[in-house]
Amino acid sequence: MTIEEQLKNEILNNYKSIRAFTQKIDIPYSTLDTIFKRGIGGAGVNTVLKIFNELSLDIESIDKGVLTPNNSNNTGSVSPSVIRSCIVFKIVFLSTEPIAFPPVPF
Repeated sequence: MTIEEQLKNEILNNYKSIRAFTQKIDIPYSTLDTIFKRGIGGAGVNTVLKIFNELSLDIESIDKGVLTPNNSNNTGSVSPSVIRSCIVFKIVFLSTEPIAFPPVPF
């Protein structure tokens, strides 16, 4: 089962509909529909964070291919390493321009 299928199941297990969920987190229905159809990789970082925070899912579980609950006591916060990973992913995989990375230590 893909991440997107798992995400859809998780939403429907916790909300009466996809539309109800999108209204709760204040994102357009079409945005979530696009994630289901085209993949989570093309979604905005803020959108993914909203979705995962609302569902109490561990955003780092995307890399594992199996969504898992966020076991952190500090819900709503995301580690700097996750933010860096999301930014690098967007730059590397979604950029149409050649990439020249400056020598910045992470």
